[in-house]
Amino acid sequence: MKYAAFFLIALGASLSTSCVNLEPSPDMTKLYTLGPVSSFEGSEDSGDKKRIYISRPNLPVYLSGSQLAYREADGELKALGSARWAEPIEEGLSRALAEFIAAEASDIDVYGYYPWVYPSRDIPKIKLHVYQLSAYIDGRVVLEARWEISSSDSESVSGLFRATDLGWSKGDASSLVAAWNEGIRQLAIAVSSEL
Repeated sequence: MKYAAFFLIALGASLSTSCVNLEPSPDMTKLYTLGPVSSFEGSEDSGDKKRIYISRPNLPVYLSGSQLAYREADGELKALGSARWAEPIEEGLSRALAEFIAAEASDIDVYGYYPWVYPSRDIPKIKLHVYQLSAYIDGRVVLEARWEISSSDSESVSGLFRATDLGWSKGDASSLVAAWNEGIRQLAIAVSSEL
């Protein structure tokens, strides 16, 4: 009787594994980063360029996850399928702002950005408080942020930036990232003009 029970258990286990598909399924996750897609060449010689450092940006909590998302008309946040950030958004945003400033302002040397350590109190620091970095179901994309440039040897300069002329195609993560990149590029131009 013991052997019969063992035989039935072994037979059941072998039959149950024959129904399982052991072939791997492809990973459909798409990873995205912020920043210029085309390459740019930075100058090796910082010479008489103005140096800056970009601090960790303050972001709304809804941006802290790894999924790309948009807002419905009622305010509900919806994830964009399998689209994910390849890095924490705070790091991606500070890096992207640094890259756009380097690409757009040849007289500025971005000496570092978050998460790099702030190198010296003598180097002006850009602080960014993002109020809104949102995509809406109707195709609008809004970037609104307060920026401040502070240094130990001069008075702080600040301003409010708002880009509302941005758009995306609903459900298309690539067009959403492109719109955010355009907003960050415009922000980089606005901030660097005050340095």
